Amino acid sequence: MFKWIRRIKEKKLAEKKAQAEREAYHRRVHAEALERCKSGEHEWEYEYEIQGDGDPNIEGYIEITRATCRVCGESEITIEPYDKSDSQDIDYTT
Repeated sequence: MFKWIRRIKEKKLAEKKAQAEREAYHRRVHAEALERCKSGEHEWEYEYEIQGDGDPNIEGYIEITRATCRVCGESEITIEPYDKSDSQDIDYTT
Protein backbone atom coordinates (compact mmCIF):
# COMPACT_ATOMS: atom_id res chain seq x y z
CA MET A 1 0.00 0.00 0.00
CA PHE A 2 2.80 2.42 0.77
CA LYS A 3 4.97 1.50 -2.21
CA TRP A 4 3.52 4.30 -4.29
CA ILE A 5 4.31 6.82 -1.53
CA ARG A 6 7.88 5.54 -1.37
CA ARG A 7 8.20 5.81 -5.18
CA ILE A 8 6.95 9.41 -5.08
CA LYS A 9 9.44 10.31 -2.33
CA GLU A 10 12.28 8.59 -4.20
CA LYS A 11 11.36 10.45 -7.37
CA LYS A 12 11.32 13.81 -5.56
CA LEU A 13 14.64 13.01 -3.88
CA ALA A 14 16.20 12.12 -7.26
CA GLU A 15 14.90 15.39 -8.75
CA LYS A 16 16.35 17.40 -5.85
CA LYS A 17 19.69 15.64 -6.23
CA ALA A 18 19.78 16.29 -9.99
CA GLN A 19 18.89 19.95 -9.42
CA ALA A 20 21.65 20.31 -6.82
CA GLU A 21 24.16 18.77 -9.25
CA ARG A 22 23.08 21.17 -12.02
CA GLU A 23 23.42 24.16 -9.69
CA ALA A 24 26.87 23.03 -8.55
CA TYR A 25 27.95 22.62 -12.18
CA HIS A 26 26.70 26.11 -13.10
CA ARG A 27 28.42 27.65 -10.06
CA ARG A 28 31.71 25.97 -11.03
CA VAL A 29 31.47 27.08 -14.67
CA HIS A 30 30.63 30.65 -13.60
CA ALA A 31 33.55 30.71 -11.15
CA GLU A 32 35.91 29.56 -13.92
CA ALA A 33 34.56 32.27 -16.23
CA LEU A 34 35.09 34.90 -13.52
CA GLU A 35 38.71 33.75 -13.16
CA ARG A 36 39.16 34.22 -16.92
CA CYS A 37 37.68 37.72 -16.59
CA LYS A 38 40.14 38.55 -13.82
CA SER A 39 42.99 37.58 -16.14
CA GLY A 40 41.58 39.87 -18.86
CA GLU A 41 39.83 37.35 -21.12
CA HIS A 42 36.33 38.83 -21.20
CA GLU A 43 33.39 37.53 -23.24
CA TRP A 44 32.24 40.76 -24.87
CA GLU A 45 28.82 41.51 -26.32
CA TYR A 46 28.84 44.55 -28.59
CA GLU A 47 26.08 47.06 -29.23
CA TYR A 48 26.47 49.75 -31.89
CA GLU A 49 24.58 53.01 -32.17
CA ILE A 50 24.98 55.86 -34.65
CA GLN A 51 23.85 59.33 -33.61
CA GLY A 52 23.99 62.85 -34.97
CA ASP A 53 26.47 64.86 -32.95
CA GLY A 54 23.85 67.40 -31.87
CA ASP A 55 25.54 70.53 -33.26
CA PRO A 56 23.08 72.22 -35.68
CA ASN A 57 25.88 74.06 -37.54
CA ILE A 58 27.90 70.94 -38.38
CA GLU A 59 26.60 67.83 -40.04
CA GLY A 60 28.34 64.90 -38.50
CA TYR A 61 27.70 61.57 -36.92
CA ILE A 62 29.29 59.58 -34.14
CA GLU A 63 29.35 55.85 -33.57
CA ILE A 64 28.86 54.72 -29.99
CA THR A 65 30.10 51.21 -29.26
CA ARG A 66 29.10 49.61 -25.97
CA ALA A 67 30.96 46.45 -25.02
CA THR A 68 29.60 44.51 -22.04
CA CYS A 69 31.10 41.34 -20.58
CA ARG A 70 28.54 38.54 -20.30
CA VAL A 71 30.17 37.11 -17.20
CA CYS A 72 31.27 39.94 -14.92
CA GLY A 73 29.18 42.79 -16.34
CA GLU A 74 32.14 45.11 -16.98
CA SER A 75 31.37 47.59 -19.72
CA GLU A 76 33.35 49.87 -21.99
CA ILE A 77 32.01 52.68 -24.16
CA THR A 78 33.85 53.93 -27.22
CA ILE A 79 32.79 57.04 -29.12
CA GLU A 80 34.27 57.55 -32.58
CA PRO A 81 33.49 59.82 -35.53
CA TYR A 82 31.40 58.10 -38.16
CA ASP A 83 31.49 58.89 -41.86
CA LYS A 84 28.14 58.01 -43.35
CA SER A 85 29.51 57.89 -46.91
CA ASP A 86 31.81 54.95 -46.03
CA SER A 87 28.85 52.68 -45.34
CA GLN A 88 27.09 53.67 -48.58
CA ASP A 89 30.06 52.57 -50.73
CA ILE A 90 29.68 48.93 -49.68
CA ASP A 91 28.09 46.67 -52.30
CA TYR A 92 25.81 44.16 -50.54
CA THR A 93 24.64 42.43 -53.72
CA THR A 94 27.64 40.10 -54.04
